[in-house]
Amino acid sequence: MARLKNIFGFFLLACSGMAGAANTVCEVSYSTRNDWAGGFVLDVRVANSGAAPVSDWKVVLQYGQTVTATSAPWRADVSTSGGTVTAIDNGATPVLAAGASLTFGVPLTYSGSVKPTPSSVTVSGQGCVLPEVFYADPNANAALWVKANPADSRMPAIRDNLAHQAAARWFGNWSGEIGAAVGGYVGSASALKQTPILVAYNIPGRDCGQYSSGGAASTAAYKLWIHAFAAAVGARKAVVILEPDALPQLDCLDAPGQAARLELFQYAVAQFHALAPKAWLYLDAGNSHWLSSSVAASRLIQAGIQNAHGFSLNVSNFSSSDASAVYGDAVKAALKAQQGVERAYVVDTSRNGNGRANDEWCDPAGRKIGTRSVEHLGGQHAEMSLWIKAPGNADGCAAKAGTFSPDLAYKLIYGY
Repeated sequence: MARLKNIFGFFLLACSGMAGAANTVCEVSYSTRNDWAGGFVLDVRVANSGAAPVSDWKVVLQYGQTVTATSAPWRADVSTSGGTVTAIDNGATPVLAAGASLTFGVPLTYSGSVKPTPSSVTVSGQGCVLPEVFYADPNANAALWVKANPADSRMPAIRDNLAHQAAARWFGNWSGEIGAAVGGYVGSASALKQTPILVAYNIPGRDCGQYSSGGAASTAAYKLWIHAFAAAVGARKAVVILEPDALPQLDCLDAPGQAARLELFQYAVAQFHALAPKAWLYLDAGNSHWLSSSVAASRLIQAGIQNAHGFSLNVSNFSSSDASAVYGDAVKAALKAQQGVERAYVVDTSRNGNGRANDEWCDPAGRKIGTRSVEHLGGQHAEMSLWIKAPGNADGCAAKAGTFSPDLAYKLIYGY
C-alpha cells in the first residue's frame, strides 16, 4: 500500500528545488484541530531541511470543495478561492534559513457533512505526494450518540473531539455476515478515497473468558471467518489490527490450545497476504508492561509476522507514547536478532494522553485521549499513532464492554 500521508490530522511531505534554493528540501506538516460542524482550524508547519535558504515561499492546498476563511490568519497571508487555499509570507519570514521552520494557520469552514482534506499540496510550485486520509466512521458510537443527543451539555465536546475523528471499527461475532460487513465498511471508505482502520477480533477463546469473551466456535469456523474478512478487503487499502491480546494471552491456554491459536494466526496472515495485498496487517503484541520484548518477538515470529506488515501495541491500554516507543523499539530489535526480520509497529493512542494509572485497565479515572490517528514520517519510533480503541467505548466497568458511555467519553476528553 502506498504510504499513508494523512489521517484527518498530520502528514509530512517532501519536495525539492524550491524557489531561490537549488537542491533544498522542504517538509510540510498539516493538522486540524477544534473541529466543529462545518469547520476546523488549519495549522501548517513548513520546515527547510535542506542546506540552502528558501525565499519567496508559497504553499497551495487544493481541496475538493469550497472552503472559506472565517477570520484572520496568523503568521502568513492566507487567501481562499473556491477549493484553493494559498499562503505566502506576510513579511515576518521572507527567507526560510536552512534548518529553520515556520508555522501559520487559519480557521476554515465548509459545506456538507464530510470534512474536506487536501487532494494536492504544492510548495513554491513543486508538487507533493497526494495524501491518504483515514476514514472517520459516521456510524461510530460517538457519532451516533451526538446525533441522538443534541441537547446534552456534553454533546459539543464529544462532537468536536471524538465524533469526527478517525478510529478503528471492531469486527467480531456481533458483526453478522463478515464478508458483507467488512466489504461495506471498506467500500464506504474507498468511495471517499480514504483508508479504514479495522480490528479482527473473533479468535476462539477470546479474552480468556473475561469481559470480552466469545469468539468463533471452532478453529474451522474461524478460518472461514478470517478468509471472508480478508477477501472482503480485497484489493483496497486498509489498516487491519489482528486479534488484540490473543498472543500475549497464550498463557491462559494449554499446550494444544497454544499450538492451535498460533496456527490460526499463521492462517490469517496467509489469507491477508494472498487476498488483501494492499492491506497493512499488524499482529497485536500487547503493551509495554506485559511480555518481555524477547518473548513478544518470539510469539510474533511463531504467528507469522514475516508475512505481515508489522505489530500493534497498547491496544485498549494506557501506556504513554514514550513508553510504547521504548518497548516497540526493543521488540523490533528482538525480531531482528531472532529471525532477521525488520517490522514496523503502531501504537494505540486513543486513551494514553495521561499515561497509565498503575495497573488499572478497566475504565480507570484520570485517563485522557492521546495523539489522534496519524502516520509518523521522518524517523519517529512508531509508524503510526492510531485510535484503535474508540474513546468512550467502555472496557466493561463503566458500562458493558464495547458500549458507548458519554460520561466516560467526556472525562477522557478533559483527563478527569
